[in-house]
Amino acid sequence: MSKIIFNSKGVETTIQSNKNEKMKEIINKLATKINLDLNKAYFIYNGKIVNEKLGYEELMNETDKARNIMNIIIGELNLNYQNENIENMIKSKEIICPKCK
Repeated sequence: MSKIIFNSKGVETTIQSNKNEKMKEIINKLATKINLDLNKAYFIYNGKIVNEKLGYEELMNETDKARNIMNIIIGELNLNYQNENIENMIKSKEIICPKCK
């Protein structure tokens, strides 16, 4: 058994996994355990977005393979952020220089 430690805002959740499991299965276990909406989350491992189609063993780097532990960061998508900014923008009648404003 291997351990995957998911970190969301400093709160760690550990999921046990077999090395032949796909990341999608592992992420679904996590979502069930902590009641996470997968439509509003993304996962980062080793500086990259996790490819859920890959197997656990395929994704791991050599250091994590040696220690049999993997750390993944959970990020939250803020879907309303863009819409709020667009609504608050005022259309300028003049051209605004991006360098000096």
